[in-house]
Amino acid sequence: MAILSRLAEGHLTQGGDGRPAGMLLDGCYDAAEGLAERHELIWGDFFLALGLASLNGLVDPTRV
Repeated sequence: MAILSRLAEGHLTQGGDGRPAGMLLDGCYDAAEGLAERHELIWGDFFLALGLASLNGLVDPTRV
């Protein structure tokens, strides 16, 4: 729950800055190589959606 709260409160766009609300930013593809730092990445989107769906009882994370 704490991780989901931190992501939702600190890393989602709010809209109004030319980007739609709800984009999960600040993901990093390869920190060691400095590639795609602070970007929106599909893995982050997937795991945030899975966590929120699990929290709301929409999926069983042990069966995914």
